[in-house]
Amino acid sequence: MTTGALPAALLILLPLALEGAFAVEARAEEFARLRGPEIRALLIGRDLTDDNHSLEYFRPDGVLIATDPGSGERRQGRWRVQGELLCIAPQAPATAQCFQVWRAGSAVSLRRRDQDRPPLAFVREHVGR
Repeated sequence: MTTGALPAALLILLPLALEGAFAVEARAEEFARLRGPEIRALLIGRDLTDDNHSLEYFRPDGVLIATDPGSGERRQGRWRVQGELLCIAPQAPATAQCFQVWRAGSAVSLRRRDQDRPPLAFVREHVGR
């Protein structure tokens, strides 16, 4: 490898290394269970996504817009905070499923029970689509 090629290789690899470091940092943070008002403050007007397979926009009026990033397919459902739980009906007239909401930084975990460890999702600012 020539010395001129080294900086170019670093420019390509550095973002990948940083992305991995941020993912590890988010998982290492202590998750805390959110209460009703905290759930509302976190989600209203924002997107919840796994950055690959799902994106859910929590409109302030209780409408949930679920989008498949791959196909662009959109479904409309409902969401609400019931006590200390987030209840989601991703497609009308489906029955809502309720979850505890746990957070560490921008990482979010929706759990049925305290001990559950489902895949992480992330809260993102909503960008009109």
